Amino acid sequence: MKEECFEFALKTTFSLFVINKKGKIGKISFHALIGKLIASSGIFLLKKETDMTKNNKFKATIDDGFQPELVKKARFEGIFEIPVIDKLKRIFIPNGITPFSRRNEAPTDSEAIGFFEMDPMFADVLRNPQAYVEELKKFPAVISPDCSLYRDAPLTVQIANVYKKNAVTHYWQSMGVGMIPLVRWGSRDT
Repeated sequence: MKEECFEFALKTTFSLFVINKKGKIGKISFHALIGKLIASSGIFLLKKETDMTKNNKFKATIDDGFQPELVKKARFEGIFEIPVIDKLKRIFIPNGITPFSRRNEAPTDSEAIGFFEMDPMFADVLRNPQAYVEELKKFPAVISPDCSLYRDAPLTVQIANVYKKNAVTHYWQSMGVGMIPLVRWGSRDT
């Protein structure tokens, strides 16, 4: 695999144009690199996959954890292009909320699953939300993951956690999981 390193990038509304050392311009999905744009100083490395079986696409050299495949069909809002959660198709008022870590003890016909617990208790959900789709479809409602938004945390961390919450919520919603959106912020900026 041949690698081409790029020194900087210019953001546009939905795409990122990258310019290599020789002045050649390439185009890449902005959302594939949103984590790097939020958390970086503006300089990052990319590699271009030249193997034709991989469709000659650009790929981040480090797994940033933002999983752009979760938001392929999402709409985005605001300067940070946070995924928009769709309007609910039906309203369900649960008899109770069972923490995600105790979901195996919850009645599947009347309880909602919630993430109001320490982030490590549901970290696997953020790393691999695809693995939980079928299990969560058994419940009438699932509340969006409650990623911590500490007001004293750096703004980039708060924004990244809002992005993660909405990306996972959008993905599960698109897969047919009955979602209850969680609206939460750490400060005016988030």
